[in-house]
Amino acid sequence: MWTQPAKANKASKHVEVEKNVYHMPSTQKDSRFAVLSFKAKGIESKERLVFIHGAVSHGSRHADMFEWIIEKTKGRIEVFALDMVGHGLASGPRGHVDKFTHFVDDTLSFLDVMNSVDKPTHLMGHSMGGLIILQALLMFQHRVPTHVKGIILSNPCIRPHQIVDVPKLEDLMNGLADYLPTFRLPRIHKGGDLAYSSLAANSFETDPLIPRFITAQLAREIWFASQEIRSLSYFLNHSVLFLLSDSDQVVDREATSLFARGIDKQKVKLIEYNHTKHELLHETQKNSVWQDILTWLEQL
Repeated sequence: MWTQPAKANKASKHVEVEKNVYHMPSTQKDSRFAVLSFKAKGIESKERLVFIHGAVSHGSRHADMFEWIIEKTKGRIEVFALDMVGHGLASGPRGHVDKFTHFVDDTLSFLDVMNSVDKPTHLMGHSMGGLIILQALLMFQHRVPTHVKGIILSNPCIRPHQIVDVPKLEDLMNGLADYLPTFRLPRIHKGGDLAYSSLAANSFETDPLIPRFITAQLAREIWFASQEIRSLSYFLNHSVLFLLSDSDQVVDREATSLFARGIDKQKVKLIEYNHTKHELLHETQKNSVWQDILTWLEQL
């Protein structure tokens, strides 16, 4: 688990990585979201990467990627991973949020705090995390700080795949969320549905911070938040890198590709990886994916 600060990464020969965790007030009542920071010890960073996890997941699952980025950039990039309310080290009922806008507001509040030091800041989101970022950029443009530069979206939840074309799905979700908002819906996907890598699949299934359910309210909020942004890609003014899996069972890859085509061609890049499932950042070829991210950032 986390210490504050943690010991340096022993695997790193050139850069010692300091880890810290702290909490900030959420706009959700009586809740706090968590901020996990990763930076090179004794080195002043030049850029920031802010990462937001997917539903039921949390930032520390990606710690190896963050440390790899810091090592490869020799500390030029520092990383902040946000655990949204109801997830990971944040407070709040597990797998739940009252309103999706709490996720967005908390993200923007954190970016406001970061605005006190003028450094280029890149946003990266996986699955639901990508949806949070898109909501912020498209629905709250006036609140996004000018230091936000590159946007990296790993299998973003633009259209949830498993609940496409289910008859009267919206009525069902509305009914449950209106009367039983914290009703626990069992997770649809097992670890093996999310990754070909047996190591990644097992890690997901055995992680004590990952609940085996989401609440009816969180399911509804994700569904309607994704609907809100699907036709708005034309209004994205940031450079965006899309990372897509060819065998994603969680989100609709074609819907994401269609969304990407609405963005200015000079500002968008889409990379699709063969023989990969939803947990792209944990698959066996993860190092190639991480290198693609770093190469793209260096070319901005």
